[in-house]
Amino acid sequence: PSPGAAGTVASLVLLHQHLIARDDPAWHVTVAAVGILAIMLLAAGAMVSRLPYVHIPNRYLRRHAPFKYLAVALMLVPLLATYPQWTLAVGFTAYALSAPAWWLWHLRGSRSSRGATRTPGP
Repeated sequence: PSPGAAGTVASLVLLHQHLIARDDPAWHVTVAAVGILAIMLLAAGAMVSRLPYVHIPNRYLRRHAPFKYLAVALMLVPLLATYPQWTLAVGFTAYALSAPAWWLWHLRGSRSSRGATRTPGP
């Protein structure tokens, strides 16, 4: 996941610089800086973990993609043209959080399935 981690960090730095250039309130910039630090630590941990990340070009571009993927891609183009810093930051952060979220979702599912197979005692 190192290209995704690099994209995440770079897009968050671009967003932070965009917020500074727009003279957003100081608390926006501070929250963004703390968020960048948290996401950067998560991305660094993900690069050395065994969490499975989806390889997007192999998953969606090698075969004929369903219409819904094309529709989502076409909706992202105007967003990317209008709000490039926000779109990149949200997209890369979602990618960085996808594997930990998937792991937590399956961990929760395996716990509930273990609890469902237990039979109550007498």
